[in-house]
Amino acid sequence: MDPSRRIYVLGLGSIGRLIAYGLRTAPDVPSISVILRNETQAANFTSAGSTIGVITRDDAGTIQTDYASGFEAIALPRCRGRDIRDLVVCTKSTQVVSALSALKESISVRSNILLLQNGMGIHGELAKLWPLGEENERPSIYIGINTHGCTMPPESGECLVEHRGVGTIEIAKMLWDTITSQPNDEKGDDDTYMLTELTKSSLLHANCVSCTDVLKAQIDKMIVNCCINPLTAFYNVPNGAVATSPQLRNASALVIAEAVAVLSQIPELRNQLSDAARKVIFNSARLREVVLAVAMTTRFNVSSMRADVLAQRGVSEIANLNGYIREAGERLGIDTPANSVLADAIEVLASGEMASERRAIVESVLGIDCSALDRELYHDCI
Repeated sequence: MDPSRRIYVLGLGSIGRLIAYGLRTAPDVPSISVILRNETQAANFTSAGSTIGVITRDDAGTIQTDYASGFEAIALPRCRGRDIRDLVVCTKSTQVVSALSALKESISVRSNILLLQNGMGIHGELAKLWPLGEENERPSIYIGINTHGCTMPPESGECLVEHRGVGTIEIAKMLWDTITSQPNDEKGDDDTYMLTELTKSSLLHANCVSCTDVLKAQIDKMIVNCCINPLTAFYNVPNGAVATSPQLRNASALVIAEAVAVLSQIPELRNQLSDAARKVIFNSARLREVVLAVAMTTRFNVSSMRADVLAQRGVSEIANLNGYIREAGERLGIDTPANSVLADAIEVLASGEMASERRAIVESVLGIDCSALDRELYHDCI
């Protein structure tokens, strides 16, 4: 291991904490810096011991907390002048571009950046940070699809994450010129320092896959999030309701049909996938089964979007999920009423209450019978 190398983790939400802990407890114990928004957050992390704890529960419900220490905490403004070679971005999708813009002076063509966000469109946004004419300065961009289930417990003064479900992280290198690229089934460069350390972690189960594989996983996850996140946030229900309620299953089917119609026609995706891959990936019946399976597997969980709405944070990832489907549909001339109405609804709910008349419009578009839905949800609770 090169002792001078350091991996930076941007964002200490639940995924950021799991990634930082997983890297720090890998066999080589790499040097890890966690990048926090401001000096106060960095100071608080340091004063709490610069540790991250991972909480797990066994089948009997016994709780265990394991800690990793030795992290460097650095405020985002203080990264200027650093040579950031390896960066894992764990912020919400809405924060990626602004955060990387602040780090641009520390990023070079030698840098490797791994993005671990929900939704689509982020890769295209990064092209605005490194536009044509700056090709020689562009870093290598990797997309990671995380299926680990984790959540942050109530604030206790410690930096903790509860690891609720063991998953995987599939990683592929993305091509900058996606519009003209050909189908790419080559695996990413798994010999970069960051990827080597990620794949060594026994906790993270990370592996490098082909671009086709990661696009399939990315589209599957996006479809899952387009259904589970806004529906659970709008109705304030756990994930499992999307599988057990016929009303919400039908609403999910509408969202999926629109998403397939749009995503299957986006040039950036079409040009990176073979005809055979597109037939598998954009199969609506398969995607409905994927959504139901995830909803049942995580049936007791609170979706991140539901948590954002309950906390009235004023922002959510809806713009990179249903909002992305709406905007791409507009460009392609494809109507997306279900995704559009959910995108509008969550934007309103993230900042406050929604008038009953507007809720009625949402339910009309989704084909929701409120009385039937109430009976279904009540039945699930008894």
